[in-house]
Parts: sequence; C-alpha cells; structure tokens
Amino acid sequence: MTFETLQLETADFISTLRLNRPEKRNSLSSQMLSELTAALKMLDASPETRVIVLAANGKVWCAGADLSQMHAAGEERKFPPASFKDLNVTMWSMKTPIVAKIHGHALAGATSLVMGSHVAIAGESAGFGVPEVNVGVFPMMVMAGLFRNVSRKRALELVLTGERIGASEAERIGWITRCVPDDKLDAEVDRVAKLLASKSPAVLGKGLEAYYQMLDKGFDAGLGYLEGKLVEVFSLEDSAEGLSAFLEKRDPVWRGK
Repeated sequence: MTFETLQLETADFISTLRLNRPEKRNSLSSQMLSELTAALKMLDASPETRVIVLAANGKVWCAGADLSQMHAAGEERKFPPASFKDLNVTMWSMKTPIVAKIHGHALAGATSLVMGSHVAIAGESAGFGVPEVNVGVFPMMVMAGLFRNVSRKRALELVLTGERIGASEAERIGWITRCVPDDKLDAEVDRVAKLLASKSPAVLGKGLEAYYQMLDKGFDAGLGYLEGKLVEVFSLEDSAEGLSAFLEKRDPVWRGK
C-alpha cells in the first residue's frame, strides 16, 4: 500500500508511521485521515507488526484539522468528514499497541491521535491544547477521547478557554504518558517500543480488547466481563508458553496464538 501523506517503515516488528505534510504543519486533511485509518487497519492485521510508533516529519507534530478544508466544507455542512470518526473508532479498537512520539505542537484534532494512542511520549518542548473555541469552533469529537483520559474539570476548562499547556503539565494531568528531555525522546520511544514488541502480540491484543470494552461498563459488569476475558487469555498458546518459560527460567518464544 502506498501513501501520499504518510511514510511507513517496519523493522524488528516495530512499524513507524509518520505524518508527512510538514509544509501544512501535518494538518489532518481528509486524505490524511483516510490514509491513517487504512494504514492502522493494515498494520493491525500484519503479523510483522507488534508495535506502531506514530511520529511526524517537520517541526510540528500535528496542528489539528486542515482549517482550509474545514472552512470550505463548513459552508455545505459536510465537516467533519466521516473519515475523522472512522479514524477514532479504528484507534479505539486496535489490538496492536500504538506509541505516539510527539515533538513540537499537537493541537486541536491532533488530540484525538494522542488520546487514541496507548502510550504517548513527548519531548519537553512540545505543546498541547484544544484551541478550537478561539476560531469559533468547538472540539466536539475530540471530547470523546479527551474525557476518557484527562480529569473532567481540567479538560473542560481547557476546552472552554482554548488555553495551551506544556508537556510537563500534559503529563501531570494524564494528557500524555510522560514528558522527557527533547534529546532523549528518540531513545525513550525506542526503549518502550522494543519492550512492547517483546511481549506476546496475542496476549496484548486480548488485553487491549478487554480495556476498550471495560471502559463503558459498570464496576460489577466490568469485573464479570474481565473474568471471561482472563479465561480467553489462559486458553492462548502464548499464555502456556509464557508460564512454562517462567518456570523453566528461559525467554519465551511467542507465536502470536
């Protein structure tokens, strides 16, 4: 599969997917949204990919939705494109872990990419925010992921005011997983990606599936659901291999089954 707005490379079970519209601050055009969705689905089904690193070319990680398209489409009430919803649904159903590698700013619609990633690591100079209200728009669809990650009062304040925050504050309130010095970003993302790639893809897939379904269940119902998912994990070949390897004091050999 070839892409016009993305770059893709895979090595050692780690696929790096780069936003590649640096001249447009990697803003999310309809084409990029569609290509991102297609790429993620393809990688999620590939046995050669155990981890996806979501990165970007240029100085800005992602400036959010392409405002030129938003303005033109808004006149016909055709914005946001269906592909924005499709991308969000895809990210919140992935069985392959996504690690967001964030440098520069990640603003507005880019927030959905951060929230949809399972691990989000940012350089200390990165900036975050949902400033849509400043241009007469409201981040309606972004809120679906935002309010599942950040405390409601703090997230609501940022949505209403449009204020931006730095990476250290983003880490503190749960917007990202952690903030690291800019010159350590590559090494930290590489470390986490390799660590995730060393785990059973089948077990991680079951775990992520349970995570998504559990979020919207009550406590008792959630426990009952998770009990059933645990039985499914124990039925995996990789689960038996992992337990055997532990008892035999050796490294497990994952088969993804």
